Amino acid sequence: MDRRGIISAGTWLVDNVKIIGQYPARGNLTTITRVETGLGGCSHNVLADLAGLGLGAALPLYAGGCIGRDAFGSYIEREIERLGIDAGNMQVGDMMAFIQYTMQIIAAFLMISLISVMLPRASVSAGRIQEILDTEPAVREPETPADFDPAQVLELQLLDLMGEKAE
Repeated sequence: MDRRGIISAGTWLVDNVKIIGQYPARGNLTTITRVETGLGGCSHNVLADLAGLGLGAALPLYAGGCIGRDAFGSYIEREIERLGIDAGNMQVGDMMAFIQYTMQIIAAFLMISLISVMLPRASVSAGRIQEILDTEPAVREPETPADFDPAQVLELQLLDLMGEKAE
């Protein structure tokens, strides 16, 4: 059995980038002038770079992963084919898409729960910081400071700033 080639398996993403004419001022809206679509994700990036270097002619390139049976899945399949990458290891299915979407929703709820744990801690920390800022300093500047005499010199005797093993 001949096992030659490179397979990259993982997440395949469709990036929809909205292009605007200018960044709006705070509270204002802007107009999207166009939408650019492209593939992303580690698996795509690796194989696209290898195909761009011409490695696909020397070694077969294989795409592995799960995509949905929707417009984005079709777009991914077309782009893989355009790059000359074998998509035989891509699993297409409604269940796979459902699982991926469900995992994204679960991850979002996990982030919300982590934030809800961090907020009370942050509140306590902010209270402690405010307590420090509200503390009156024990060292105060004198009401009538002494005049600075540039003729006075601060002399440090027997001061060694080197470590024990310094040369």
